Amino acid sequence: MSIRDEVRASAEAHRDLDPLFVVTADESAARLAARWADATGRWMNARVSAPFQRGWCSWYHYFHAITEDALRANLKSLEAMRTEFPLEVVQLDDGFQSALGDWDTTNAKFPGGLKAIAGEIRAAGFKAGIWTAPFLAARDSRLMINHPDWFIMHGETGEPVRAAYNANWTASGDKFAYALDPSNPLFRAHLRHLFTKLTHHFGFSYLKLDFLYAAAAPGRRHDPNLTRGETLRHGLEAIRTGAGDDAFILGCGCPIGQAVGVVDGMRIGPDVSPFWGSTASGAGDPSTVYALDAIIARSFMHRRLWLNDPDCLMLRARETRLSADERAALAATIVASGGMLLISDDMSLLDAEAGKLFRAVAQIAEEIDSNAIREPVLALDLMTAGDVRGMITETADGGAIAMLLNRSDAPARVQTSDLKLGEREMAAFDLAHDEKIEIFDTIDLPPHSARILRVKR
Repeated sequence: MSIRDEVRASAEAHRDLDPLFVVTADESAARLAARWADATGRWMNARVSAPFQRGWCSWYHYFHAITEDALRANLKSLEAMRTEFPLEVVQLDDGFQSALGDWDTTNAKFPGGLKAIAGEIRAAGFKAGIWTAPFLAARDSRLMINHPDWFIMHGETGEPVRAAYNANWTASGDKFAYALDPSNPLFRAHLRHLFTKLTHHFGFSYLKLDFLYAAAAPGRRHDPNLTRGETLRHGLEAIRTGAGDDAFILGCGCPIGQAVGVVDGMRIGPDVSPFWGSTASGAGDPSTVYALDAIIARSFMHRRLWLNDPDCLMLRARETRLSADERAALAATIVASGGMLLISDDMSLLDAEAGKLFRAVAQIAEEIDSNAIREPVLALDLMTAGDVRGMITETADGGAIAMLLNRSDAPARVQTSDLKLGEREMAAFDLAHDEKIEIFDTIDLPPHSARILRVKR
């Protein structure tokens, strides 16, 4: 008998399936989705109790060019600017590793090594965070050279399965990254040992795990009785075992169902970018506007399956292609989601005005996050495909905080009656120009802009 992923079972075999959730109600699609997420989270023991996360990430300014000196310079700035930018986490992203797959050793740009880096971050008063792609390896890694049998294989050729391509990841002529196989108990033991080392020996307590889909790549596995989803789950559980219960684990690039109950946070959309992107281009093109779509659509998952990670906020006005309105739209969408709040700038590019904006949006985000424990953050209309989109969360005092986003290249006007917020007093805030806007019957939104709405009972 064939079940899933070409896994075969005898007629006498028994497999437990997840419960089926069926509900009909006179409620919005977003509200029904939140009810599903709440039930799924309870069933799978979702990890939703971590505190609100505020931090700094190296990726969206430095990308692969990050160096130990640049990280140290930003760490000193963050320490000195703690009042202006109150953060708890400093996370080193891609670019430090000696090879893709060898996550405990560094390249020549990081001569001090990871233990010293984590020590410096902690000594400055921050939690130390690090990026890895634990289910990928390149051909020039020690892991792939020494353990060629730890990979998912093509059934016909016996070659390892390609799972990604990035010329920055390897000095080898082969620029592909290959999918590791967590159904192999030896590789799972390696994962447990690796993440014990990163957390308990080096001191990284915030772990960003990227490209997790690789463990679910199609192909021949060490254990033919495990489905692709089960294989991924086994790998995540091995990482959690090694890292321990106190580590904050952020999943990225992950089929979301397999991670519930293991990760504390989850990237719920594509990467943001230092440019807006075109709404006429394909959704696969990297751009901020498509990340905003996903933040809104999956807002209901926050504090039900994990803490949502809407990706990083970029505040800098220089060395970016985002306009003031676009940066404010990114900020408004991130904070209205109530999700994690990480900035990703060279701190030397940020001034007092950027700090003022950050503190303002952090306060709003924490308020929404605390409300989300009781009341989900919902898309205003989950099934809408128009260019004006938004989110809302009801507050304990009978009011609400909402966000309206105009993702298009043309101005938009919204009738307040269309928001179906009842006869309640409203005020709009323009983060780009730090001003409060009086609302009557309509709200005007310039291209690529957003407004935060305060709705009073």
